[in-house]
Amino acid sequence: MRPEDIQFAEVKDSEFATQKIQNSLRRNAFCPKNLIPTSEDEANKMHEMEKSQAS
Repeated sequence: MRPEDIQFAEVKDSEFATQKIQNSLRRNAFCPKNLIPTSEDEANKMHEMEKSQAS
């Protein structure tokens, strides 16, 4: 692997990470106490719980 390939892979990874963070921030914009979900499942569970509490 050439150094520039490695660099490109790292950029790809960080872009992906940034995108995931932005997605979860967007999804959680309405509920600040859940700003950093530990996982997709956890975030969904929290969301379901809040929905059932609200109704």
